[in-house]
Amino acid sequence: MNRFFFLGILIAALMMKPDMTKAQNSLPVVRKAEAKTEAAKTYGKLAKKGDANAQYLLGCCYADGVKGMPYDPAEAIRWYELAADNGLVNAACKLGYVFLQGDGVEVDSLAAVSWFEKAARAGSGMAASQLGHLFADAMPPDYKMAVQWLEVADSIGGDTIDVEAQCLLAHYYENGLGVSQNDSIAAKWYEKAALNGNVDACYRLALCYAYGRGVSRDMDIAADWFYEAAEKGHEDAQLNLANSYYYGKGVAQSCNEAMKWALLVAEKGNAEAQNFLGVCYTSEECDAADMKEAARWFGKAAQQGLSKAQFNYAVCLMAGMGVERNAKEAINWFVKAAEQGNADAQNNLATFYYIGEVVKKNETEAVKWARMSAEQGNAGGQYMLGGFYLDGIGVKKNATEAVRLFRLAADQGLQEAKSELERLGK
Repeated sequence: MNRFFFLGILIAALMMKPDMTKAQNSLPVVRKAEAKTEAAKTYGKLAKKGDANAQYLLGCCYADGVKGMPYDPAEAIRWYELAADNGLVNAACKLGYVFLQGDGVEVDSLAAVSWFEKAARAGSGMAASQLGHLFADAMPPDYKMAVQWLEVADSIGGDTIDVEAQCLLAHYYENGLGVSQNDSIAAKWYEKAALNGNVDACYRLALCYAYGRGVSRDMDIAADWFYEAAEKGHEDAQLNLANSYYYGKGVAQSCNEAMKWALLVAEKGNAEAQNFLGVCYTSEECDAADMKEAARWFGKAAQQGLSKAQFNYAVCLMAGMGVERNAKEAINWFVKAAEQGNADAQNNLATFYYIGEVVKKNETEAVKWARMSAEQGNAGGQYMLGGFYLDGIGVKKNATEAVRLFRLAADQGLQEAKSELERLGK
């Protein structure tokens, strides 16, 4: 027979050979399924004998519809409850979440609290933490119970540290919510949270050291914590760090470093940072000092309604610093700032209305703005209002009131007021 004929038969036989690879690959799947079913049967046998762990695992099988078990939330809860009644803390905690989230059942907050409390009293830090958050988020919040359980959770500890709970406790002690106000305890909680990496806690701990709240005032430590938070993108910390560098508080004075940190926040539209950056650009200590840039940043912040920026921008417009001089526009910005309570702007308006060069002279308006400024403790406003009383400008003459106002201004170091008192022999 022709050898090619035999070759053809051989090829045909090979082509007809069963694909044993597919059959072999399917065996592990079958075996895994069988193993899962056997595991569930094992759980069932042990569970019926009162094994709490097996009861819990069997409950998980019914809750997820796995290991050959049908999805059956009611049966899952039944096994969880048996496990919890047999002392398994995880089962009690699981039931708390089931009723809290409504996993296959109606949401039942009271049942959730009951199971979390049972788990917490048995030593579950997670359950105690959850209880604290539930009481904190209740309407209305029960801060006393929140503090109680959050402190229990932290004392239990465990693998999972609830940093948010530490921050909440710091906030509650700082503001006297559910506990007596105590800055020292608040600072301790902020420190715990900060050491665990919470960015906001780093910032708030920095404030504690910057202002001596609950700790001894220490600008070096404050600057360190501001830096820690600033490096992680905390905008308020970045701005405070910029301020620290500008004034040399806790760090070596550096206007350039101050500008670097302020710019990060200013570019995100923060009005305080924009105004601060404007101030930096006016400083001769900064290598990049530039009145045009200063005016630009003051203008950005002013547009956002920040009164001190409106005042600064008005000064630039009035003096033509960094922008073309525009007295009329300057007055508009002085008014905006003054109406928001800016005492310096109020004092300037009083001056303008008294002199009557930029605006029409109006003694009544001058007195009004000078009084508003003086009542806020502004030395310039006190001195100006004192002068009005001394000379009877817009008000009835009153030398006694004039001297009182001059003294208030002099006590703040205003040389003009001191000179006036000397002139009056007071």
